[in-house]
Amino acid sequence: SHYPYAEEVLQLCDRYGIVVIDESPGVGIVLAQSYGNRSLQHHLEVMGELVRRDKNHPAVVMWSVANEPASFLPPAGYYFKTLIAHTKALDPSRPVTFVTNSNYEADLGAPYVDVICVNSYYSWYHDYGHLEVIPLQLATQFENWYRTYQKPIIQSEYGAGAIPGFHQDPPVMF
Repeated sequence: SHYPYAEEVLQLCDRYGIVVIDESPGVGIVLAQSYGNRSLQHHLEVMGELVRRDKNHPAVVMWSVANEPASFLPPAGYYFKTLIAHTKALDPSRPVTFVTNSNYEADLGAPYVDVICVNSYYSWYHDYGHLEVIPLQLATQFENWYRTYQKPIIQSEYGAGAIPGFHQDPPVMF
C-alpha cells in the first residue's frame, strides 16, 4: 500500500482472514541524501510506531520498511541493515522485507531481508508491446534473485499493457 493501513482496515482484515504486508511510508528514498542519519533516525521511529500499533493484528504477516528505494546506492546497505535489524528486534516473530525494483546484482539491501519482494513491469517501460518476452524475463528474474540470495520471493507488483503499447486514450507511449 506504500503507507500504513487505517486501524479499521486491519480490523476488517483480521475478521475476514485477509493477510497484510504492513508497510511504512518509506516511499521516495531515491537520492543518496535520502540515506542520511537524520532520515534513518526518523525511519527507525516510524517503524517503531508502526510495529507497536499493529503487532497484535493477526492479519499482519510481514513488515515492509520501504517501497522501491534506490537500494543500489552505496549508503543503502548500511541504511537497510540497520533499519531491518531494528524492525526484527521490535517483532522477531514476523519476517521483514522491502519492495525492490532494483537489479538483483546491485541491490545492497536484499542481503538483510527475509523475503525478496519484487515489482516488475516488463513490456511497460521497455520492450514496449512485446508481451511474448514477459515469461522469459520473469523466469530469469526469479532464477537470478533466488540463485543470488536463496530466499523466498514474492512478486509484489506486476503490470503490463493489456493492449500492447496502449497506455492511454488517445494512444501514446507515455
